Amino acid sequence: MQLIIDLIRWFFANFGMIVGAVLPLLAVLKLTAWGRANAEALDTLTRVIEDLDAKDVKTAMAAKESQLSDVARDVLRDAVATVDTKKRTPMGFDQIGRELWRGIFPVK
Repeated sequence: MQLIIDLIRWFFANFGMIVGAVLPLLAVLKLTAWGRANAEALDTLTRVIEDLDAKDVKTAMAAKESQLSDVARDVLRDAVATVDTKKRTPMGFDQIGRELWRGIFPVK
């Protein structure tokens, strides 16, 4: 019984620290799930465009690609490479290198 009382006291004594640690953890988990959902939606969209061979959509997207940020451009190219058999899929080292480079220099 004393152990339970000690745990309750510890919990309330460190409540601010616990909340301060849990909230960022929940935010990271939500953002990760949101990012995965966005990636899945983008992959599905590029697969549909590739399957339909929608040349007008591909041309319009190629024209707009230059207006995207570097990160968005890389994500788009990776999504296209996953569904287009003619394009090279980026390897793990390429992606890791790009993200490390972005960690050093700011993204525009």
